[in-house]
Amino acid sequence: MNNLTFGCSLISIVGLTIILFASPVSAGRQPKWEAGVGGVGVLVPHYQGSNHYYKFTVPVPVAVFRTEFAELGQGTKFLLWESDSILVDFGFGGRIPVQSAGENDKKPQGADNPGSEIYQLTNYTRRGMDNLPLSFFWGLRFKWFFNEHLLLEVPLLNGLTVGGGFRHVGNIADPELSIDLFDRESDNSLSLSISWLHGDANYNNFYYKVDREDVIQGRPEYQADSGLVDISFGLAWRFQITDQFSVRGAYIGHQMDDSVVRGSPLVISKKSRSVAFSFTYFFFQSNESVRTWK
Repeated sequence: MNNLTFGCSLISIVGLTIILFASPVSAGRQPKWEAGVGGVGVLVPHYQGSNHYYKFTVPVPVAVFRTEFAELGQGTKFLLWESDSILVDFGFGGRIPVQSAGENDKKPQGADNPGSEIYQLTNYTRRGMDNLPLSFFWGLRFKWFFNEHLLLEVPLLNGLTVGGGFRHVGNIADPELSIDLFDRESDNSLSLSISWLHGDANYNNFYYKVDREDVIQGRPEYQADSGLVDISFGLAWRFQITDQFSVRGAYIGHQMDDSVVRGSPLVISKKSRSVAFSFTYFFFQSNESVRTWK
């Protein structure tokens, strides 16, 4: 992997980590804009079902801009409609790029072991196959607050590749049920969640299909159906230590025992994990505040 490719991968992973693992801010009033620095630590599989992982820690600049209906920065959001218990906004997400190893690359130790965690930038399971590009997902997200602590969130997202032309990735639905120790008005969050990622046939084939020309020993041809991809169990936290300093993190366990793509030769481990930790310190904050939502 050359320096440019590595740099683009690192930037995309950091950006997607901020989108995917950012805990929601509290409902209430927040500064209209903030700027500072932060740090991000990430352990994440190349894709669900892979035993290859990205692992790194990196400092990042942080900037947030808020209005009554939008937030740009940590956990980018655009509010469309809300009532006391129901909220509809634009949802965003992504999938990190994966570079396939070369056909003649050395086989890493544990490559076929579902219990192994292989930390490298190229994916040996996909050796000789096309790389998986960075993908951006967008759509609608529905939130239903049953009370101050229990939330049902249903994102319905459509995916497109980024870089090298826009290609349709597919559609996903990822309903999540979570319970938070803190209420909606709190600056802090400590929540448990369970989610069910469903992909249509386009999405599931984009990540798990093996074409005839990619068949090698131990990697037969495979065609995916639509349906459940994985079930995830999460623990997420966010603590506002001071007005300027906050820490957040998440631990997510993925399991694919009931996945419609569990038979893909690209699925090595039916159990994997994602871990992220970050801190933020804002040196500059606007004196003007705006109403925000959780």
